[in-house]
Amino acid sequence: VCGATRWFDGFFGDRQRYDSTVRESYGRVGLGAFYDQSNGLDIDYRFRGSFALPAARERLENWQGKLKLGRGTDRELIEDRAIDEGDTLPGRFDEVEDANWLLGVGFRRGQQLNRGFDVDLGIRFRVPPDPYAKLRFFRNWDFNEDTLVRFRQIGFWTYERGFGTTSQVDLDKLLSTNLLARWSNSGTVAEDRDGLDWSSTISFFQGLSNRRAFNYRLFIRGETGRRASLQNFGVDIGYRRRILREWLFVEVRASATFPQFSLAEERELNLGAGLFFDMYFGPVPEDQLR
Repeated sequence: VCGATRWFDGFFGDRQRYDSTVRESYGRVGLGAFYDQSNGLDIDYRFRGSFALPAARERLENWQGKLKLGRGTDRELIEDRAIDEGDTLPGRFDEVEDANWLLGVGFRRGQQLNRGFDVDLGIRFRVPPDPYAKLRFFRNWDFNEDTLVRFRQIGFWTYERGFGTTSQVDLDKLLSTNLLARWSNSGTVAEDRDGLDWSSTISFFQGLSNRRAFNYRLFIRGETGRRASLQNFGVDIGYRRRILREWLFVEVRASATFPQFSLAEERELNLGAGLFFDMYFGPVPEDQLR
């Protein structure tokens, strides 16, 4: 993959020795299985990789370029919801869409921590192939040492779905040195939907020693314009820890949810449990190796 990235970066300038000049290419591979009473056993894998483009950066002043390769759902990769690079314990159990491979090139303006925007262009590998474009603006506010508010606005277009936009607001509150509370709210509207796809989640992240952590989550999710507008709600608990190597993690999850995606379904208790493995590769930043 680094060889292909180096070849692509060569269009912008000299093809340097990729491994000796770039320390910004890294990613993660995930494999897991989840079982619940409604859907049975689901085995899936995820891939997220970000590969630096040094020649493009030199050519495009104040822009940082990267080649992006990933596998996931539209909710994750196009709408920029559910799984984000900053999430330590991403939610997987309530995904109902098929995953696809995606390849694109992204450019970020500046490297400020409190605000900025980036642009992604690429293609989703499906039949037929589906090109996409995405523009994201983000803004962070530090009210004090314990409170952070993050806002993201994403505009996207795909040939199959048309235009759409996602708004997301997160409130982080540090309750103690090892306990973080997060309230996340997001909504997406798009041409292929009748209404607003929305979700609200309250999470508690409890950090332990030696890269171990608990995640407790309460969530609610719905979509306006449907007869069954409240699609799912419930609780989710996960335990995650590093095993064997610095770059290998295992996660055990359990959930109790109440889904109803149509009026023909009865809203009943849906118990689930899952086991997931995550492997990181490349020089992953220390704050993301978790």
